Amino acid sequence: MSVIMYDMEAPGIEGKAWSPNTIKTKYCLNLKDIEFVTVWVKPLRVRSLVKKLGAKPIGKLPNGSDWYTVPVIQDTTTGAIVSESFDIACYLDEKFPDKGPILVHDVEADRLLYHKLQDYIFKDMSAFGLNQTYARFAVGDLEQAEAFRDRWQGVLRRTFESMLPVGPEATEKKWAGIEKGFAWVSEEIEKRHGKGAKYLGGREPCFLDTVVLGRLFWFKTIFGENSEVWERMMKWEDGKWCALFQEFHSCYGRPAAKQILESAGKL
Repeated sequence: MSVIMYDMEAPGIEGKAWSPNTIKTKYCLNLKDIEFVTVWVKPLRVRSLVKKLGAKPIGKLPNGSDWYTVPVIQDTTTGAIVSESFDIACYLDEKFPDKGPILVHDVEADRLLYHKLQDYIFKDMSAFGLNQTYARFAVGDLEQAEAFRDRWQGVLRRTFESMLPVGPEATEKKWAGIEKGFAWVSEEIEKRHGKGAKYLGGREPCFLDTVVLGRLFWFKTIFGENSEVWERMMKWEDGKWCALFQEFHSCYGRPAAKQILESAGKL
């Protein structure tokens, strides 16, 4: 196995994927049928380890410092260290072309839609998702949970609590916005590939589908599959997203061939 994927360990969800950002890369590796090793890194260790690996920052934080985060992959065959999920997808298409493309349109067109998905659909999800993620982390390890919260509050320049809607009417409006976003994805799929198409990639899923379905995976993991939140989402569009997520994740959500806890010092 030539590919190592660095993921963020979740207090209380050890050894299990949870992040909507890193799951995109896991899905892409499985779409390419590439065997890989997962290294789980504690939230407090992510910045220092990623910087030590020599990965590029994915941008700048509001305070002007470099933003180092996961996912990161290390290709031991070429020596490449690649960060940021879109750039990782580009790398996988370049270095593993025989496995079929995961960026199926013009790269810049895919990049544009990628950012549109992030901005248009997922801002409302973050209000509920980040607060629930912090709550789950805090049960397992309060110090790690606070590190996660402090980093994201620094990125967003607002507290998690301030993101939540106040009162049932505002909450319902926020949920309606999330559902509308997924309906927009359905419209985009039909516009690109015709009625009956399931994926933004057409007949087969592509990187952009990992972005959408990765967010569903996030909510299922942090809220739980028996929660009211998950049950509500699985009823959208007469259960379309329920069926699509289950089909996709069963095919492409398989775990790494080997998993390592970075904190155990076995790197």
